[in-house]
Amino acid sequence: MRSQCMFASFELRPEGLAPAEPRQKLLRDAEGCLPCRRKRKRCDKTRPACLRCRNSTNRDTCTWPEVIKNRRTRSVERDESPAAGSSHASESMGVPSALCKRREQQSDWTLQSTALIPNELGALSPIALPESVSRVSPELSFTNLVEMSLAFQRKVLCGQDVHEPSILLLALQSTGLSSATLHAWAASSIAAVAPPSPEWQQKALQHHSHALQDLRRGIEVGVETAAVDVMLSDEWKMATVLMLHIFESFSVEYGNVELATAHLHAAHRIFAVSLMRDVAPSRHDLLLLEAYILRTALNCLPEAGTPLPLDYMSFLLRHFKSGLTEHKLEFNVGDCPWIGYLGDDLLDKMYRLSWLAHKLPLRSERLAEGIAISRFFGEWTEPTAYYADAEDWARSEYHIQARRLLKAHLIACRLMSKLVLAPDANMEVLQEHENLNKGVALLDQVCQRVEMTASVLWPLLIFSMLISTPFELETCQMIASRAVRCAGPGVVKHLLALQEDIFALRSSNGCILVSDMLRLVTSNSVFL
Repeated sequence: MRSQCMFASFELRPEGLAPAEPRQKLLRDAEGCLPCRRKRKRCDKTRPACLRCRNSTNRDTCTWPEVIKNRRTRSVERDESPAAGSSHASESMGVPSALCKRREQQSDWTLQSTALIPNELGALSPIALPESVSRVSPELSFTNLVEMSLAFQRKVLCGQDVHEPSILLLALQSTGLSSATLHAWAASSIAAVAPPSPEWQQKALQHHSHALQDLRRGIEVGVETAAVDVMLSDEWKMATVLMLHIFESFSVEYGNVELATAHLHAAHRIFAVSLMRDVAPSRHDLLLLEAYILRTALNCLPEAGTPLPLDYMSFLLRHFKSGLTEHKLEFNVGDCPWIGYLGDDLLDKMYRLSWLAHKLPLRSERLAEGIAISRFFGEWTEPTAYYADAEDWARSEYHIQARRLLKAHLIACRLMSKLVLAPDANMEVLQEHENLNKGVALLDQVCQRVEMTASVLWPLLIFSMLISTPFELETCQMIASRAVRCAGPGVVKHLLALQEDIFALRSSNGCILVSDMLRLVTSNSVFL
């Protein structure tokens, strides 16, 4: 008893010192933000307006698992100095009161000026948006559009650790105030990050319609206006058509495969004309070409009857690597946010596998090509140069995720190469549950992080085509649901339907042909 009193805590009360009651231990709960939950810290359940979790390190993005009714939103007083950028969006944009109230409840749909890269926004002089853009969204200023596009970039295109500067600002440096490009960025940004309300959805559709009209007019005429150089016209067309393709994944109609395919075919024509010209690419040009390479590689498999040749990816990669050399950049995860983790050889073989899958059964030269690809994957070793120079924790963590994604692609490619070489006897592939589950587990680890890109979609499509057990179905559905952040609800909706159909058909028939798999991919209107 004496020892207990010796080490007891006391507190001062009116009647004198008395043993203090033990304080209740603070436990984390399931309603806190994800960074606090990962660190097992108590979260105040307050959503910071700047999108940074104040209970965590400065590198953690404030992300929430679900909407909590009693969650508070911290109001942040804005600095009215020029360095702080524009005033708060709900004040300067003149948004109707109903939208302001909704914005207060969901304040993370647009970044604040103080969350941008230092001097990136403060250095901008006031710029008037084109009349057609202001007509659709009169409350939208140039600064607000840059903020909104950067929120979209970090949520959908690539995280801050992957590519920090604003891609829209890079585009405007090269293309000027192209109304089509600004309409496309506004449409995609509103569709992906604005609150889900009829008002914002209507604005997104109007911006999308104007972007389509301007792009069609630009393709027909050849230039946007008589004052714009013909070389610059290609760049704004490329930026606009790629953004319109992404919009279809997030639009209110949730995945119009006809429009998405039409945008991709238009991109084939625009990029083909642009690459034939001997012009030094800008940094924005390289980002556009990289994004186009990714979308071409992703959609070669789900698109039946692709008009592209077998060596088309090799042609694109030659131009891309030449541009990297001119800018003294390297083909790695640091300089290439979307395809740097794969490398040119693996990306080229991935495209060729997808192309050969539509030419079954393989004969003569195509069969030799399939055998060579299978041999390539059997002898492939991981290039350590892609993951060198990890400087800090966040950078090394991103490199770890890139390696996991690379290995998931490698497993998917090996499984796909076996299907292509033996399309009528894919039971051998289905028996490789260990490799399939290993690839699914790697992809699951990648998709648990907030920062992911559309690069996860190709291996997910391959693994979805090979689902044969309820566990594999459940895991792939969970991964697809997590990928909605970067892929969009339209793409995920079609992927989930494909997974259900593949599992149902394989459960009833036991073994299905590659042609049946591709038929289900087409019938479910899958596009990536």
